[in-house]
Amino acid sequence: MARARQQASLDASAIAWVTGALCATLLPHAPYLPVWVLPMFLLSAGWRLWLARKSSQLPSRWLRLLLAMLAFALVYASQRGISGVAAGTTLLVVMMGLKMLEARTRRDTILLLVLAYFLILAAFLREQGPMLALYQILATWAVTTAMLQVTRSGTFLPAREAAGVAGQLMLYTLPVTLVLFLLFPRIPGPFWALPSTSGSAVTGLSDEMTPGTIAQLSQSDAVAFRVTFEGKAPPSSQLYWRGPVLEKFDGRSWSQGNWPSPAMDISRIDYRGAAIRYTVSLVPHDKAWLLALDLPARPLPADARLSRRLQLETLKPVRDRLVYTALSYPDYQVLGSLSERERALFTFLPERSNPRSQTLARTMRSQASTEQAYIQAVLNKFNREPYVYTLAPKRLDMRNPSDDFLFNTREGFCEFYASSFALMMRAAGIPSRVVTGYQGGELNPFGDYMIVRQSSAHAWVEVWLDNRGWVRVDPTAAVAPERIRRGLPDSLRLGDPLPGGLLRSVPLLADMRMAWDLANARWDEYVLGYGPELQMDLLSRFGLNMPTPLQLVLLIMSLVAFFLLLLSLYLARNYRPRISDPALLLYRDFLRKLEKAGLHVAVHEAPGDLASRLGRLRPDIRTQVNNVTTNYMLARYRKTDRYQLALEQLRNAVRAFKP
Repeated sequence: MARARQQASLDASAIAWVTGALCATLLPHAPYLPVWVLPMFLLSAGWRLWLARKSSQLPSRWLRLLLAMLAFALVYASQRGISGVAAGTTLLVVMMGLKMLEARTRRDTILLLVLAYFLILAAFLREQGPMLALYQILATWAVTTAMLQVTRSGTFLPAREAAGVAGQLMLYTLPVTLVLFLLFPRIPGPFWALPSTSGSAVTGLSDEMTPGTIAQLSQSDAVAFRVTFEGKAPPSSQLYWRGPVLEKFDGRSWSQGNWPSPAMDISRIDYRGAAIRYTVSLVPHDKAWLLALDLPARPLPADARLSRRLQLETLKPVRDRLVYTALSYPDYQVLGSLSERERALFTFLPERSNPRSQTLARTMRSQASTEQAYIQAVLNKFNREPYVYTLAPKRLDMRNPSDDFLFNTREGFCEFYASSFALMMRAAGIPSRVVTGYQGGELNPFGDYMIVRQSSAHAWVEVWLDNRGWVRVDPTAAVAPERIRRGLPDSLRLGDPLPGGLLRSVPLLADMRMAWDLANARWDEYVLGYGPELQMDLLSRFGLNMPTPLQLVLLIMSLVAFFLLLLSLYLARNYRPRISDPALLLYRDFLRKLEKAGLHVAVHEAPGDLASRLGRLRPDIRTQVNNVTTNYMLARYRKTDRYQLALEQLRNAVRAFKP
């Protein structure tokens, strides 16, 4: 026989406080949850609130079990499992909604609010920006306020008063929190950083390029990395930030291929001219490469190498914010020659792919006297014929995309020109490959550093010329030279989507945008980037050079004990019992008047005993004292129909009492 349904005995106000707190913690997760999750949660919470207002029975156990099984199946189907940040968060939100439907005791509401604290922490598994941190402080405040209300015996406090008490509790923990953050032995990288399961780079760059991929990426205003130069920043024409080098071509897409790329023999590179030294703060992108100016030299960043592709690579994917210092030479030459295998690799083209482009390339090569003359002839074609540089090109026929681009649409972004140019080089027997990365940057006048955004994503070509090595050729410069000299905004045609267009065009908004980026940069540097190096630097300023873990633990315990002692002394000194009974408050005013008159009141003295003693000691105030005492006893202990009258008479008597 099924158990009887439980009565919805919780007060509606308690359900409302819990619902409000949970909604505050859900907001940062909303963009990442399946579309059905939030409506399901709000429906469950609304249903539970309605039951509480009507004092109705809760849903039966079998109905709740059926809903739980259905919700679990939906989570499993939509997330393809229940492990990972996305699936785990979704499951937690769904189960919290279902838990609302069986919450009937104060213990249940406390459990829901404890889960809300976990939901606040879960948001940092996806993002750790300053805005989220500020919001989560407010969400913690809301949950703590709700916890204070549902754990309170008796009536709820007014909302403002409860929020004030919760805020005080959070402020009391601030010194200890700072001590633990600054001094607790650090592990490299943020402890909340988790590997990406998506398999795609966070920055958008990947080891494959198809016409249209970089154009789509360039519409993002997100930061890819920030750079601080030692001295004056180089001109924009030298700011080629080298990323993945793509050597394999299948007729449509360029990729790195699956062949190994051993470390480059640095002695084969002839570095010339002045070096550029700079520090990069790289946003995690979940790939094993670093961004560096073309071309990096020794000393290379820690745990990095320069591969045969001249690509700066790391031993493991970049999954945490990474800061490294690099040295680059804009002027260099790769010495030596290509092997037969390498020459065959860099001139390979699939048979019957883009036949018109290959025929055009061979015709133009036969008309050029040298390889350099042929390269210039192709660049002149892009420059003199009606080719258009745009972020919104027409869709290409992907069976032969280069043919369609060169002979039909004649409009595209940098990867269109780079892909077609590299194909024409290979068709003419000139080894070539595509290099992707970023070009240019945006100086922040408030912080004296450069911001390189996703909108600066770029692709160019390297060709191998005998006695010159790998030579960079940027066909985009032939079509839109202002893109290289002045950046993306000044090179697009009218009507093209410009990332951050409004923020760039209004001076006040542009300044606010740069100031906000400076705040984010400092947050990344001093909060997210606070690791062993910064910790040791901080401790060394106080004379603690290379402390052992035991010394750090002892220091933490001492400082925490010190702050707790100060807090205890402060609370003891400022302790005032919270009194809500108006009769008791009035009687306390009466006792204070006696103390001011020199009439000492013993702690253990009852009101009646005090009145008898004062009557013998001061007959002149006997009547007034008896009047206050009688009305106090009626209002405090005999709350009958005479309560309001006795309370008013007590107020008048205390006000008139002047010993």
